[in-house]
Amino acid sequence: MITMAKNPSIAWLKISNRRLKDNIPDTTVWGKIGMGEILTHRSWISLWMIIKWAKKRFQKEKPVLYVPEYYCYDTLFQIIDEVELVYYPIQESLKPDIKVCRNLAKEKKPDLFLFVHFYGKLFPINDAFVFCRQQNALLIEDAVHVLISDNRIGKNSDFILFSPWKLLGLPDGAILIIGKKNHYIDDGENIIEYFQKLQDGFLKDNKFINRWKLKKIILKVVPITRKKKEVPSLDCSKEAFLRISNYSKKILCQISLAELMEIGEHRKEICMYMEEYCARNYGVNPLLKGMEGIPYTAAIKVDEKRIRDRISYDFHKVGKIVSQWPRLSPEI
Repeated sequence: MITMAKNPSIAWLKISNRRLKDNIPDTTVWGKIGMGEILTHRSWISLWMIIKWAKKRFQKEKPVLYVPEYYCYDTLFQIIDEVELVYYPIQESLKPDIKVCRNLAKEKKPDLFLFVHFYGKLFPINDAFVFCRQQNALLIEDAVHVLISDNRIGKNSDFILFSPWKLLGLPDGAILIIGKKNHYIDDGENIIEYFQKLQDGFLKDNKFINRWKLKKIILKVVPITRKKKEVPSLDCSKEAFLRISNYSKKILCQISLAELMEIGEHRKEICMYMEEYCARNYGVNPLLKGMEGIPYTAAIKVDEKRIRDRISYDFHKVGKIVSQWPRLSPEI
């Protein structure tokens, strides 16, 4: 995959240095699709908090979490001790193979089901919704590759995950939204308060933000030209629990839909250019055609290692970072 996230603008730096005004709610444009939201450092923390709540809701020490086989192990590694993972296959179209999921459920019923909108493309979720209701399982809609919330997102899911820091050039910032049709919240239960209490023990790392700002300033002057080191799939480490930084929180709570739309249109142009460039120069095609929504990346499927290495080399030569995603679980 090939991606270019925007660097922080001077306007955003100004926003981040001023206090949230009284008339600016502690909410975001993404949160409007649900009945409550909470901002977190990373989306894996959002997932971790859902799992903690599910343990209490289902009275299980290790709830069963269904995840796609095609999913980033960096995220799963952070929560692997909290759940029992069951990997389900996806079709060539990247949609869940619900027929196989039904067979898996005969052996081990899911408590939570993770449905993913890969690379920012919106996939129909209805089959997964029906499956989850039949199994009495929580439906978690992973929209971390989606920049702008859409009325098709969150219609039937119990929880929705966004991760705007990945697309906006921020150091951190994920959003956990409670779905409007969440079937598992008891009457009178304040689930936002429960999540906030979970976050009370999380740390804030101001040094992390200062280092990030310094790095971005340097990159504006001296672009990266060295090749990014590839990290082996098994080389993961547990992250410290961090709350969202004030820097990112202020920007996410004040950014407008119009600004997001402008960024999204720019990303679409870049994505189309990248896909056309790769098709013309390397004879490879986009992984997903007919992209709906805002692309997280230009996702290119390349079977031949020789061509992958050539694409990577050519882009690194002009200071662009090319990544292979996802780093799959060692079980897959």
